[in-house]
Amino acid sequence: KFKNVRPVCSIAAGDDEQEMVKNPVSRSKTVTNLMKCPKNCNCNFNSNEVVIDCAGKNLDDIPLNLPLNTTELRLGNNNLRTIPKRAFVAYKNLNRLDLSNNPLDENGGVQENAFEGLTRLRKLAIYNTKIETLPKDIFIDLTSLEILLLHRNQLKCLHYSIFQKLTSVTTLSLFANKLETIPPNLFHPLRSLRQLHLAMNPLNCDCKMTNLIEFLKNNDVERSNAQCSQPLNLERVVLTEVQNYELNCYSGHAKRSLDKNLVIDENHFDFCNQADIRICPAFCECDSLGRWTCIDVELTNESSRNA
Repeated sequence: KFKNVRPVCSIAAGDDEQEMVKNPVSRSKTVTNLMKCPKNCNCNFNSNEVVIDCAGKNLDDIPLNLPLNTTELRLGNNNLRTIPKRAFVAYKNLNRLDLSNNPLDENGGVQENAFEGLTRLRKLAIYNTKIETLPKDIFIDLTSLEILLLHRNQLKCLHYSIFQKLTSVTTLSLFANKLETIPPNLFHPLRSLRQLHLAMNPLNCDCKMTNLIEFLKNNDVERSNAQCSQPLNLERVVLTEVQNYELNCYSGHAKRSLDKNLVIDENHFDFCNQADIRICPAFCECDSLGRWTCIDVELTNESSRNA
């Protein structure tokens, strides 16, 4: 009566379960991969979630051979200096990842494609580290991400397209970094954004900040009372209280060009390329709309060095 009924293993749905049904010989190996807890870590296995807690274990590297069906991985308060490429690509069910309070290297602490394949990730915490920069496509696969915590790092700049795919993010924390400017339209892809934290950054409120300030005035999302740090006449002024006419670049930083008849579009300017940052050239107009106009001005290599 039951001879045509196939045995089913009810450990986890997905590719691994299908493999167990197709190939019974591999069942014991697959069960081990799904249920094995890394040494010195605490693990909680249940039917819906697999939580691997390796926080505060003095780890120098990410543990190998984590359970394939891990849904939450806690790696905070360790000694990790690098998150390598494709570090979590095998863990398709991962939805929460904590990498906070690790001494990640200033440059290269989070390598390109480190979060490749994590399309189900909903919360990512990378705060209180030493990182100064992030690869421009680092979050490109995180299309389900809702909470991104990047505060208390050493971030000096953000690529204008770094948040391009994060349309589900509701909370973005960037406070207590070293950001002096915010690229135009940086937050525009964040269609679901409800909470943004920018306080405790040395923000230079010049004409390149016009787009950000207009965004904050039109979208009530900034929750940390972020303020200008410079210039002096705008020091400690809340961003949303700054007026456009106060945002000038005649003494601030701006992109330079040796094309004497060029109006520069800042929307796709790479603020992380320090070689492209210059003060506003002499005899050029730098207005509060984020445009630099140099018409009939004989710019030379020498003038660009002096600018």
